[in-house]
Amino acid sequence: MMEILIDATTSELESVNYHPLMYAPKRNAFSYAVYRCRCQLAAMDYSKHLNRPVLLDKEGN
Repeated sequence: MMEILIDATTSELESVNYHPLMYAPKRNAFSYAVYRCRCQLAAMDYSKHLNRPVLLDKEGN
């Protein structure tokens, strides 16, 4: 059981939680309808880029 916990990363979860903040920052006030639309837009954007290949430089890094 400890091996599973050691090998686990939170990067995917952090990415999911960051996306809504790009479209609905906490520093701005939105009506409920606008906030909901912005969150749905964030979900669509995240889904579109989910399986996108990683960008590499000329050396392949």
